[in-house]
Amino acid sequence: FVYNNAMWVIGGVGASGYLNDAWYSTDGINWTQATASAAFSPRTLQSSVVYNNAMWVIGGDTVSGFKTDVWSSTDGVNWTQVTSAAGFGVRTYAGLTVMNNAFWLVGGSAYPNDYSDVWTSSDGATWTQVSNSNVFGMRFGHQLVAFNGELWLTGGTTSLSRNDVWHSADGATWNQADQGPDMGERPLQQDVLFNGELWSIAGGGTADVWHSTDGLNWTLATVAPGFGGREQQQVAVFDNKLWLYGGRSASGVTLNDLWESNDGVTWTQAVADMPF
Repeated sequence: FVYNNAMWVIGGVGASGYLNDAWYSTDGINWTQATASAAFSPRTLQSSVVYNNAMWVIGGDTVSGFKTDVWSSTDGVNWTQVTSAAGFGVRTYAGLTVMNNAFWLVGGSAYPNDYSDVWTSSDGATWTQVSNSNVFGMRFGHQLVAFNGELWLTGGTTSLSRNDVWHSADGATWNQADQGPDMGERPLQQDVLFNGELWSIAGGGTADVWHSTDGLNWTLATVAPGFGGREQQQVAVFDNKLWLYGGRSASGVTLNDLWESNDGVTWTQAVADMPF
């Protein structure tokens, strides 16, 4: 994500196992390690977001099991535990965004349990359940974005990969935008807001890039952007560009490259092998 005029990469899993380091860059090319070992335990599949002038890390999977803690930091070095036991319980692969001055967390997984619930919080410590079982069904690896005054949920997976799109103004009542967008099934994709549009990038081993002005009608920007099919990548909007980092290839190889694009159509490799 982007915080304080820099892109940040926090935690995850690497060759040495679960990580709790934090790195940042002001140009995408040169990266600085803020900390090698944050106060929270090494983890992957956490949810992260910027809210109330701070960076937040929520839940995830660790060596000791799934987590339900919430952490925040204003510098990436010093981290404060906001709560050790958030009300939504243990959670990985959850959808997380900010809308109307509050966190919104939707669905996710804590194997073998998948979820369809919606939670909100104004401070990260106290969480209120807005709804429990929703019409979009249980799923994880989906995307949740605040767009045009609503929550937008796309894709994800449980026993089957999904290609549906849902939206809600309050987190309780959800409407299906499309039964099956042309972009197809794309679990573990990345959705971001860019140039006033909603963008959905790669996922499920694909490499295509789609965008929409309303969440209902989707246009293919490119089917072959250069970075190759992948999933679990991260995407941020920084310096008026789209930036895509890492992920896992269609053949299961962990990737460590960084790509940039001015328009979502033409992509250039900025870094072939990131320094972390």
